[in-house]
Amino acid sequence: MKFFNSILDFYITTSIHVALAVVALLHVTCSELAIVVDYRLSYFVFAATVLGYNALKYIEVIVNKRLILHKKPDIVIVSCFAFLIMLYNYVQLLFVQQLSITIIGLLVAIYPFVRKYWFLKMIYVAMCLTMITVYLPIINQKIELDYCFHRLIIIFCLLIPVEICDQIVDEKTIVTLPKIIGICHLKIFGYLLLVFFNMMALSISNIIFSALIALAIQFSDKNNSKYYCSFLVESLPVFWLILLLFMPI
Repeated sequence: MKFFNSILDFYITTSIHVALAVVALLHVTCSELAIVVDYRLSYFVFAATVLGYNALKYIEVIVNKRLILHKKPDIVIVSCFAFLIMLYNYVQLLFVQQLSITIIGLLVAIYPFVRKYWFLKMIYVAMCLTMITVYLPIINQKIELDYCFHRLIIIFCLLIPVEICDQIVDEKTIVTLPKIIGICHLKIFGYLLLVFFNMMALSISNIIFSALIALAIQFSDKNNSKYYCSFLVESLPVFWLILLLFMPI
């Protein structure tokens, strides 16, 4: 059991799990819009997510000398491999994709400054993830704004349990949405968004996926296990992709 927990901790703390979730959302886009999957883009998004999440998670504690890199060799090694994979696939992408990725990368880089503003934090993250998982795979096709908005809504709902669980680790100086409107009101807002999400595109897979997110929101609490959001909630996009593959209607 201890060995299993160490493997799971490695899988989560190195951001491999969240990277799979983001790639799953990208493949959901390809599945729903009947687009051929560009695996170079998939590999790039996976590696860039690992590198980006690790940088955002650990750069502050490294700068403040609360984390010494040689004490976390797993994060360093995985991040270095991710950088090489990211670079290799980046140079093979189309110029328009490379340009868009550069812009998105800059938006991600300023997130530490944005996260201090409660009215921007969640919508900003949802917007960046929507650009990565919707805009990049359909960049050479007609952009459907309603589909982008649809994805923005569901990603925002996915972030609600994370935002609630993160209260205990958020700095006291950072004002978050749960602190402003309360956990109960935020959960109700999430349920209403899920209803709106299904009104925009009703399907069996969307209903099941929304129900799972609703359950995740319902049981989210600042005292949840560390695996609740970092593993269970972040597994939901992968389950959504599986639903679409076996239940596309």
